[in-house]
Amino acid sequence: MKADLNISRTAIWKNIEGLVDLGYGIDRVRGKGYYLISIPDLLYPWELDQNIREQFDMTHFSTIDSTNRYGHSVTSPHIVLAEQQTSGKGRLGRSWASFHGGIYFSLVINPNCSMDEIPTLPLVIATAIARVFRNHLNIHAQIKWPNDVLVNDKKVSGILVELSGETDAPQKAIIGVGINANQTVENFPSELQDKVATLKKIKGKPIDRKVLLCKVLDEITILLNMLNENISDVLNIWKEFSCTLGKEITVKQVSSRNLAGYAIDIDERGALIIETKHGKEKILSGDTFHN
Repeated sequence: MKADLNISRTAIWKNIEGLVDLGYGIDRVRGKGYYLISIPDLLYPWELDQNIREQFDMTHFSTIDSTNRYGHSVTSPHIVLAEQQTSGKGRLGRSWASFHGGIYFSLVINPNCSMDEIPTLPLVIATAIARVFRNHLNIHAQIKWPNDVLVNDKKVSGILVELSGETDAPQKAIIGVGINANQTVENFPSELQDKVATLKKIKGKPIDRKVLLCKVLDEITILLNMLNENISDVLNIWKEFSCTLGKEITVKQVSSRNLAGYAIDIDERGALIIETKHGKEKILSGDTFHN
């Protein structure tokens, strides 16, 4: 075979050593060659589904400060993957605990929508993740407005959307996603341990992160295409997963203004519509708490 491919024994050995350095378990049997005995649990792009690799350029890091930060420096369409982040970012300026075992990526795309429709992007991503949790993992996931994916009222996934370009016509959107997959809850900061869950804890066993990532990316692609055709269809799916609508809630906004009322709907921009004692109000951002 090496003669057919015009590859020397030394070249083969160097490539094998390169695979070992990447974490692949390879055994050598004298007179027969090399055998692959184990594959590392790492989100290497070349191991993802071909249809995803054909749609996006990909960059993988073992450790990075923030996939979203790096996402600002690449052209779309692009996926930035990381095994862990040292300065992961969440909504409203918060940090996102990004330990090894989770799924962390930033999807860099040119959004095919108007600025008014940009706030629907995180709702679309949350809907895609919740659908995969239910359909692939048989986990009853729900979405707390706008885009926290919960299981048993504990957070399993979060989304952060940032824009790059002119304010009236963004050149690209950087959609950061964090999924608590195979981490141990006890590794999270103590103040978060009763607020978060991991898929490993919920299922009682580790999940295949590569398979889950591919299914999430496929579902995101499907819903983004739907969004371009009919926003209402996607938002109606979001409503099916909502644990906010129909509840008495309080919304804490960035301005520190608290607004209490009954969550009755979302509009076509993804704004939450609340019936308060003073009438209806629309909220585009904030934290929601069930009363």
